[in-house]
Amino acid sequence: MSKRVSKLVIDNASLIEEFFEDTLLWSIVSPEPLYHVAWEINKKSTFNFFRNPSADFNLNKQLFASYTDFIEEKNMAHYLFQNKVDGHYLLSDLKNVDFFWMQQGSLYKKEQSELISILLKKMKSVQAVLSVNPLLLKDKHHLMM
Repeated sequence: MSKRVSKLVIDNASLIEEFFEDTLLWSIVSPEPLYHVAWEINKKSTFNFFRNPSADFNLNKQLFASYTDFIEEKNMAHYLFQNKVDGHYLLSDLKNVDFFWMQQGSLYKKEQSELISILLKKMKSVQAVLSVNPLLLKDKHHLMM
């Protein structure tokens, strides 16, 4: 009698769509290092970004640093992270972008998006900021934690 083997099939498209369901993403261009951008955001707002090595992205033996801010009462997380490390890119379809700000878990997407865009545009260390639809990115799976 032969054994019957079942295969588990994972629907990556559904997982990706679900992960990014409550996610906002901004691209940031800045000549400053990530720690300086995080410091300036903290100084000019109520955000409290801190260095969080456990949230770093490890891709092809390259470590992309991140800063995190959790807002427990709103069940929301904010991540600032590098896009470039030694000529390697976390999101290769946006090579001109230095950093990303990703927000997850917000019920107030439109309001929050406008406030964050305004904050970033007023910062001296930020040259450009643009809202990005993560579902349109080729390497979006690199952002999944």
